[in-house]
Amino acid sequence: MQNPAMLYFENPWMESTDLSNPRSESNCAKCDAVSTKNHLRQKDSLQHQSIAMHKNISKVGIMKYQIGKYDFEGVDDLWKVPSLDNIQVKAIFFVTKDAIPSCMFPKFKDMGWNIVLVDKEKGTENVCANRLTAKRVKWTPPEQMREFDLVISHDCDTRLDYEIAIPYFISKLNDSSSIALLQKHYRGDTVFQHIDRFLFQNTCRVTTSRNRCLEWRKELLNMSMNQKFNFGSDQLFLSNILVFRPNDSRWLKMGRKIFEKCHFIQRDQFILPWALQSEKVNFLSISRDDLDRFAGFKMRDQPRFKIGTFN
Repeated sequence: MQNPAMLYFENPWMESTDLSNPRSESNCAKCDAVSTKNHLRQKDSLQHQSIAMHKNISKVGIMKYQIGKYDFEGVDDLWKVPSLDNIQVKAIFFVTKDAIPSCMFPKFKDMGWNIVLVDKEKGTENVCANRLTAKRVKWTPPEQMREFDLVISHDCDTRLDYEIAIPYFISKLNDSSSIALLQKHYRGDTVFQHIDRFLFQNTCRVTTSRNRCLEWRKELLNMSMNQKFNFGSDQLFLSNILVFRPNDSRWLKMGRKIFEKCHFIQRDQFILPWALQSEKVNFLSISRDDLDRFAGFKMRDQPRFKIGTFN
C-alpha cells in the first residue's frame, strides 16, 4: 500500500463535482457551457483587477538581515546597489548590535546600503533568539520595507547580481496577478521527504525542536490524507530568497502564520507550503537554473560550519 505521505493531490482549491443530482444530457451540456463561460468571465475580471492593482513596479527594496554571527561572509562587489532607469532602488541591511563591527558600516554605505539596528526576540525552548529574530524580519516585513512596490529579500550567504536580477523579477511580476516569486527546491522531494531528511539525517539542525517537528509532520499528513492540501514535490520551496509585494494582505497574513509557528519549529520551509495554501497566495515558482541564468544567483563557494549557534 502506498504511503499516503507521498501521494500527490490535485489543487485543493479546485471545485468538486456533485454527481448526486443527475440532469438530462442536453440540460447538463447547456448548464456546463453557461457555468464555464461565467467562470471564465469572473476569472478574467479578477485577474485584470489584480493586474491593474499591482501594475507598474517602480520602487524596489532590497532587504538583507544579519542576526548574530550567522551566515555573514563579508562584502563583495555584488553588494553594490545599482542605478536603473525608471526604477528606484533602495537597500536596507537589518542587523543586531552584535552582528557586525561598526567600523564596517562605511563600507556598506559606500555600496549603497542603509543600516537599521533591530532588537532581538526572546528565544523559546525550541528556537533560539537569533534564529527567531531572523524569522521575524524575514516573514513580517519591517515598516521600512512597506514603502516599496516590490521587495527582494535574501540571506547573507546568497548573492544576486542586482543589475540583472531586479529587471528580471519585475518582468515576471509586472503583468501578473501573482504577488510573489519562490524558488523551487532543487532536490525534488515532497514536503514529507524533506522533513524526514532533517529528522533522520541532518538531525543537528532540528535538535531543539525535533518533537515539535514530528507533531507538525503528523498534522500535515492528516491534512494531505483529507485531500485538503497538496504537499507534493511541486510545493517544496527554499526561502533563502523571497521576492514579494510587501503590502499584499495575503502575504502579510501568511508571514504572520509562519512566524508564529517558527517559535516552535526551527525550519520555516516545513511551514511555508501549508501557509501558502491556507492563505491561497498566488505566486510564481522559479528554478535554481533560472535564478543562476537571469538573476546572477550565487551561493557561498564552499559550505562551512556557520559561526555562532547552529540552532
